[in-house]
Amino acid sequence: MPTNLTMPRLYLFNPENDLALALDKAQYTAPPNAQLLHNAGALLPIWFCKNEDQIIANSNQLNWLDQQKKLFNVGGSISTLNSISEISLCTPWGWSYNARKQFLDFGINQNILPNNDQLNKIRELSHRRISIEINTQINELLALPHSTNPIEATNEEMVADYLHKHQTIFLKSPWSSSGRGIVNSSKLTKNELIRRAKGIINRQGAVMCEKALNKVHDFAVLFYSNGKQVKYQGLSSFFNSDAGAYSGNIIGSQEFISKTITKYINPDTLNQLTYELSKILTSIIAPHYSGYLGVDMMIYNHNGEYLIAPCIELNLRMTMGIVAMLWSNNHLAQGSHGVMKVEYSPLSSHTKTTTKEALILDKKLKSGTISLIPPDNHFKIYIEVSNDYSN
Repeated sequence: MPTNLTMPRLYLFNPENDLALALDKAQYTAPPNAQLLHNAGALLPIWFCKNEDQIIANSNQLNWLDQQKKLFNVGGSISTLNSISEISLCTPWGWSYNARKQFLDFGINQNILPNNDQLNKIRELSHRRISIEINTQINELLALPHSTNPIEATNEEMVADYLHKHQTIFLKSPWSSSGRGIVNSSKLTKNELIRRAKGIINRQGAVMCEKALNKVHDFAVLFYSNGKQVKYQGLSSFFNSDAGAYSGNIIGSQEFISKTITKYINPDTLNQLTYELSKILTSIIAPHYSGYLGVDMMIYNHNGEYLIAPCIELNLRMTMGIVAMLWSNNHLAQGSHGVMKVEYSPLSSHTKTTTKEALILDKKLKSGTISLIPPDNHFKIYIEVSNDYSN
C-alpha cells in the first residue's frame, strides 16, 4: 500500500466498512441506514483532504461543495471517470474486500490497491481481540491499578463463567462499529444474554466479553501509521447515546480537549500511556497498515478513584474523533469550543444546520452552527460552536 503523503488521493466515505469486515466478502450490501449514511456523508472528506485530492461523491453535490470552498479553506473535488487516471493513492474510511471492490468498480487500477494478504491482515488486526494484546502489553509496561482485560469467548460456557465472575458485562461482536454489536447484560436475563452470545458466535466465530466499569468519561488517543512507525496525532473526547452508539465529539483545541481528560487523571500518566502505546502499535500495526487509527479509552471510577481503561477498542480506520481533531485544527477559530454531532431521523431536515447562523472570521468558525455534509433527509453531521462552551 503506497504511503507517500504528497500523492493525489481518492477518498471514499464507507462507514459500513466494519460490517463488511464481518462478512469478509467483496460483494456486500450494507443495511439501509448504513447505505443512507454512506451517501449522505460522501463529501465529509473535504474537511481533511488537500486541494489536489478527489472524492467519490454525487455530482449533484457540487454546488454545496463550491459554497463551502468560499466559506472555508477546504480542499478536494468530486471525482469523475475522466480524472481517475491521475490517482496514485486510494483512501477509504476503512479497508476491506468490499472497500477495494468499490474502488475497482469506480475504475481504479488494482495495482495501487492492497492485495488479499494485506486485506486479510487488516481484517485480523481489526478484530476486537486485538484489545487483549494491547491491554496485556500496556499492563506489563505500566502496571495500571485494577486493570481488567476482556476475553474472547468461543462457546456459551465461557460467556456464562465470565458473567458469573463479573456479574455485569458487555458482549461485543468481533467486528462492529459506532456502538453497534454491543450488548449490556444488565438489560437482559441470563438466558437472553446467552442466546445473544450464541448468535454472535454463530455469525462471527466468537464474542468478546468485557467487565462493566463505572464510566466517567470516554476519550480516544489518535495516531497515524506511515507503514513504518505509528505516531501520536492528538486526543478526542466523545460521547455516546444511552444505547452505546456514537453520538458526537467535543470540538476544541488540543489544549482544551486535554483538559477534559486530565481533570480526572494526572497528565503525566496520560503522556506515559500515549508514549508506550505508540511503541506497541508500531510493532503490531505499522508493518501492515498505513493511515489514521484511534484507540478508545475510558476513565472510570473505582471506589472513588479515577482510573484509565487503556484500550476499550482499536479502530483501525478513520474515525469521527479524527475528523473532529482535524476539523478543530484547521477550521475552528481560536478560543471557540463546541460539539460535533451525528444524528439520524427518518424525517430529519437540515433547517437547523445552515451556515446562516454561523459567524465565520478569516475562514474559521467563531460561533454558530454549520453542517459538515450537504442537506440530507435522514442524516445530520454538524458542528455547534460558541465561545462560552464548556464541558
